[in-house]
Amino acid sequence: MADRFINDDFKVKAGGRKAVRITPEELKEKLRKAVINSGYYEDEEEVEDLVMSDDAEGYAAMAIQSDIAEDDMKYLIDHENVDTNNNNMPESLIGLHTLDNGLTFVGAFMGGDWETGAFIIVYYDGKKIRRYIPTYGNLIHVPFKSCFGSEQECENYSEVVDKLAKEYKKLGLITNVGDDFEDELPWLYFKKYGITPSFDHWKEKYKAINWDAVKYEIEQRIVVS
Repeated sequence: MADRFINDDFKVKAGGRKAVRITPEELKEKLRKAVINSGYYEDEEEVEDLVMSDDAEGYAAMAIQSDIAEDDMKYLIDHENVDTNNNNMPESLIGLHTLDNGLTFVGAFMGGDWETGAFIIVYYDGKKIRRYIPTYGNLIHVPFKSCFGSEQECENYSEVVDKLAKEYKKLGLITNVGDDFEDELPWLYFKKYGITPSFDHWKEKYKAINWDAVKYEIEQRIVVS
């Protein structure tokens, strides 16, 4: 892993989630049935017409956008844009993967047009489709419990801003709170980790994620049986 990366001070806990060993084809069928049964679409024919590809990635994207497992969303991330295509980036966990611990999932990068976006996974826990959002190495603005761009949706937004002002002064990242302080909060958060990200192209967002760290958290948190 790199010397510093986003959210490298997040304490990863062991366990807490369960999954079953499942083949990619089995996951595809679980996702397809979940989308059809979601009630979000009119019928199975509409689902088959809309799915981008007849594979797990296509159905996973539809599962996310039809709000399946929405109650798993511990961070504010909009599902306006969902990318489950690996885009020839083997180092990423986007797309269909099976980890060494036997967990089969579809990784997705999602977010609204106003957001930086973040990485999530969709998997099957033995009873239903679940989502999981890693924090360690992921593009999560932890103090606001959101991805970058949706900070103002935080319930105690003003309180968090005041707390960060004190923290960033103490760290020497700022000397005073100017009129543009709130606009600079995302970049100050990166700066705290010694990172200066560039998001001029969509691939830069993926590169800002530490995929080794993300994989470590997933393997630690989701116990496969």
